[in-house]
Amino acid sequence: GIPNTGGLTYREISAIAKYIGKNCNVVGMDLVEYNSTKDIDNKTAELAIELTAKIFGSDYSPYTQYMEKNKI
Repeated sequence: GIPNTGGLTYREISAIAKYIGKNCNVVGMDLVEYNSTKDIDNKTAELAIELTAKIFGSDYSPYTQYMEKNKI
């Protein structure tokens, strides 16, 4: 997406998604917009996957995957 003044930060939206996933009964959702031509290094795609997983109750993130893969 396009950053907006006063918009949510990564930490804020990540915490909200995690809260929803842990405390709400989510049965479906829509990922409304993704433009791969504006996505640098797949950062937006990875964020969309991470937030979707958190909304459905998973703790997935590229960072945790990296840590597990490299045994850090």
